[in-house]
Amino acid sequence: MNAALLAELLAAQQVLALQRRAADSFTLTGRAPDWFIACALEDFSPGEPFAPAALFPYLDVFLPDAESFWQQPENGPRRSGWWTQTARDGRDGQFEAIAHHLPEGDFLFIRKLEADYEERQRLLQRGRELLLEHEKLLKEIDAKEVLLHCIVHDLNGPLSGMTATLEALARENLSERGRRFAELGQGEARKQLGLIRDLLDVFAAEMDALQNFSTDPSAAPDIVACARSAVEGLTPAFAQKEAGVQLRLAPGFPAACRVVGDKSKLERVFYNLIENALRFTPRGRGVVVELREDGAFIHAAILDEGPGLPPEIASQLFQKFVKGRNGGGKSGLGLFFCRITVERWGGSIGSAPRPGGGTCFWFRVRRV
Repeated sequence: MNAALLAELLAAQQVLALQRRAADSFTLTGRAPDWFIACALEDFSPGEPFAPAALFPYLDVFLPDAESFWQQPENGPRRSGWWTQTARDGRDGQFEAIAHHLPEGDFLFIRKLEADYEERQRLLQRGRELLLEHEKLLKEIDAKEVLLHCIVHDLNGPLSGMTATLEALARENLSERGRRFAELGQGEARKQLGLIRDLLDVFAAEMDALQNFSTDPSAAPDIVACARSAVEGLTPAFAQKEAGVQLRLAPGFPAACRVVGDKSKLERVFYNLIENALRFTPRGRGVVVELREDGAFIHAAILDEGPGLPPEIASQLFQKFVKGRNGGGKSGLGLFFCRITVERWGGSIGSAPRPGGGTCFWFRVRRV
């Protein structure tokens, strides 16, 4: 590149180019940038050698390091790092010095940082704001944890008393009608215990979402084993309803397939989705759990033969306390637990109507 053109380019980029003549002695190369003209020493003469440390005191620290570099040049340049200096007009400026060895000689380039400094300040400010938001979030989480455990404690106390009373009552010599009422009471107590369990599970899942999780292949869960465990665990419940449940692998799907996630939570996701399908499966019908490959992901689908989802709740189904079809279901937290758990692992989850009737609940997790 033409030397004059290079000098103009450096000046346009607000870079001061100085050629080293001797230790602490430099001459200006090319045109001086505007900022240097405004900051230059009163006795500065463009053609005469001068000591840049007289104008930039910070260079007293950097130039010995630069001298060592010029004596034994390395492959890359030597940088000073950023410094701030007040000009004669009282305004602060940010600068960086770069020692370079070129075929034409040793050079010191001094660059005034404007856009870079402003961007750095913006990032620092944003970092401070995010830190404050994070601290605020942690305080809110602490308050939420205390409140939740207080609520659970307050619920568990009376519930334990009611459960013990109902169990004692059921052992008495009751009439058929009295025994039925006792069983109904025990059933409602079990539902209350389930609600408390769901509250704790969702809270734990939300806390886990703020933490890292392992992607070590040796610790990754086998999605086939997790799906089979959930299916086998719910088979008796399906049998009571005279319904069926089966696991079906797509053609060519491996007998074992590890995915990103946690074994116990992945089993819980399957369990929640299959149990949800069971509640809306007509007597004598069935539910199918399908696994297939989907690029870098594994796609799991739970297919039921129920009445389908009302359109008005389909988009909200995975939110907190939203219950399924016709207000059925339990606490409205099971599907929310599934969503935040799967999304934490970098996956996705959703539902869709089946062409022949019923609903397909699905989720995707990344294979390891």
